[in-house]
Amino acid sequence: MKPKNIDKKNASKIHIRPFDNSRDSMYFSMQTLKQMLPQVVVKGYTSISRAVINKKQDDDSKHELLVEGYGLKSVMMTPGIDFT
Repeated sequence: MKPKNIDKKNASKIHIRPFDNSRDSMYFSMQTLKQMLPQVVVKGYTSISRAVINKKQDDDSKHELLVEGYGLKSVMMTPGIDFT
């Protein structure tokens, strides 16, 4: 994946364009991206299998980070995370 194929729309959204836009190979490009997506590492924690940011119902300004996998201590020690 090259930086020219990735557009950061805002703090919570990115758009990824296929690396080959020709009509004949667009399907295969999309399938390759679909296969690559689960292996994407966010913030360098390879032991995390899934992470979800959840907005708290009682306070729209607060969010919860729900993490599945190993490496809880690494996630909790990330700057900006209130682990209490």
